[in-house]
Amino acid sequence: MSKRSAKIALMLVAAALALPVVPATMAQETAQEPVQATMSPEPEPAAQEPEPAVEEPEPAAEEPEQAAQEPAPAGEEVIAANQMKKFGGALGAGIAVIGGGLGIGMIGAKATEAIARQPEAGAAVQTAMIIAAALIEGATFFAIIVGMIAVL
Repeated sequence: MSKRSAKIALMLVAAALALPVVPATMAQETAQEPVQATMSPEPEPAAQEPEPAVEEPEPAAEEPEQAAQEPAPAGEEVIAANQMKKFGGALGAGIAVIGGGLGIGMIGAKATEAIARQPEAGAAVQTAMIIAAALIEGATFFAIIVGMIAVL
């Protein structure tokens, strides 16, 4: 495997690890902006007359009702943010599979060429090939899992 091919495979796996995180972060920011704008409490005018002690529990009972009546964030924005998160996770998992497949394929091709040139070094080349393929496969599986978690 040439250095250029190794760099390309490594960049694909790294991109697959980063892709699910970026849309998820953007989705959270998009979903939080309307919530912060609608959740800002407006100051209520101060009462000029003190209320009797009997009526004090009533305002406490009304507060949860007021919180329930506040408008929720727009459903379209939440759906769009959720779809963006799912798209990033699926795209990242797909790129991880492509990068892992390219990397393992290149390792196999170069190992076969090396064994064809020097058959007596076949055992050492095969051992190195299996170790390198296992490392690529581990990174690929990790990227796939991160992508699937982003989708869920």
